[in-house]
This record gives sequence, structure tokens and C-alpha cells, in this order.
Amino acid sequence: MANPVGKTDASLAVGVRHVVERKCAARSDKRIDAPMTHKQESCKIELHRGWRLDLDKAVEQHVEWKVRFRMAIFQKEPLDAACIGKDDCCELGNWLHGEAKSRFSSLGTYDACVARHKAFHEEAGKIARAINAAQYAEATEMLKSSAAFSKASSEVGLAIMAFKKEAAMASSG
Repeated sequence: MANPVGKTDASLAVGVRHVVERKCAARSDKRIDAPMTHKQESCKIELHRGWRLDLDKAVEQHVEWKVRFRMAIFQKEPLDAACIGKDDCCELGNWLHGEAKSRFSSLGTYDACVARHKAFHEEAGKIARAINAAQYAEATEMLKSSAAFSKASSEVGLAIMAFKKEAAMASSG
């Protein structure tokens, strides 16, 4: 089956694999043939290095889920849908519900960031469950730019950046 840009699924997978290889360079096991679970994100957020860097990395990590889902569909690999669907299983979620809550919950953008992050993981969990049920065509549809996952992905990225900006102003003042 050809994709919209005319590449076969096999050539598309080679391109996606190359992107995943670059993104996975920081993974401790350095294996890209193993399915990447939510707890094996390619680059862990390092809270001790400062929250601004963490938020930039968090946006990148959440964007990478689309590639991970495409790889799982192509390779017919199961995912940890229960964890993917929860907003407190990733490093950002742990931080938002822990340290960030105690430091930044009074900011106007904090609640929106938490809500958008939760919505993102709810949509991601639906895709993971579809993949695990071998509903690959449905999962592919759920990854389209007009689907709820893409909207949730954009919204969480914007919410994280708005939160980052407000938190930076609050911390400097």
C-alpha cells in the first residue's frame, strides 16, 4: 500500500526507523528493534538540570509518540496502553503532579497544562489500545492530522510552552 507521498510502507518504515534511531541515541539499551514503551522514552527528563530544559524536552518527547505509534503499527508491536493512557506515568506527568504542583499550581497556566497533558494521554491510550487489538487501520486513522490525537498533541505542546513562559516570569520576579 502506498502512502500519500508515494513511498511504500517499507520505505516509509526505513525513514521512520532512521528518525527513531537518531531520537533513541540517548536510550540506555540503544535498541530500536524493541518496542518503545512509555517508560522507555528516548530521552529522560532530567529534573535536576532545571525545569526550563525539562519542558522543552517534554514537548519533544510527546511529539515523538506519533512516530512511535507508526512504528508499532508497521511492526505490529504491542504497547503498554495502560501506562500510555495515564498522565502520571511519564516524567512530565510525575513532575506536573509533584514538584510543579507545589511550586507552580497558583499560576494560571498550570491547570490548563495539566488538563491538556491528561487529554493527550487519553488520546494516546486509545491509539495504543487500537494497536494492541490489531486494529491497525483504525490506529492509523487516529494519527491523521484531523484526528483528536493531533489536536491533543498540538494543545499539550502549546500549553507546556505557555506554562513555561509564565513559570519563567514568576521565577524571575
